[in-house]
Amino acid sequence: MKHLKTLGLAALAIAAITAFTGASSASAAEFHASAVGTAIHGAQAESHKFTVTGSSVTCTTATFTGKTEALTSTTQKSHPEYSGCTAFGFVGATVNTAGCQYVFHANTGTVDLEECTAGKITITASSVFGKCVIDIPNQTGINGQTFTTQGSAPSRDILVTTKSTNVRDNVVTSTGICPLAVGEHNNATYTGTTTVKAASGEIYYT
Repeated sequence: MKHLKTLGLAALAIAAITAFTGASSASAAEFHASAVGTAIHGAQAESHKFTVTGSSVTCTTATFTGKTEALTSTTQKSHPEYSGCTAFGFVGATVNTAGCQYVFHANTGTVDLEECTAGKITITASSVFGKCVIDIPNQTGINGQTFTTQGSAPSRDILVTTKSTNVRDNVVTSTGICPLAVGEHNNATYTGTTTVKAASGEIYYT
């Protein structure tokens, strides 16, 4: 009887360890692709908006391009480009993203801004009435990323929902009617949704 009791306790312990290990594995989120090196393209499904000290930048077009680097990965890179932008009340603003890469992390819900040629994204908005220039430097751990798989195999894609609240920025120029005060901030916000598709096959999150 004592031997059976010992076996029973051992079985319970093994079951508990297995359940814990299984739960940990299930919670490890990853990006999946049907092929390596396939081009991916992201387009805004809902307008993207960057806001600092109550003033915003919105663009009619936001696109994100890259390629799949592995069949399964916890990260995915994409290069952002913005056009048709209105910034801080100025129409025709420019957003310089040369070389920049967003690196999305599947298991932390964060994104890093890396590899910008000038070390930053620069937003410039101006008219005869004033000028705003704001830099968004390379940085890590931008919060508020949620990933959802859409569709069904073999043509799934990913909806990325962004509600960031900790973006670092530096207002370097503010003249005339520009509503921004020169200085650095670490609580700018960025919101929007993006549908990311593979040029062939699929990309999905689970």
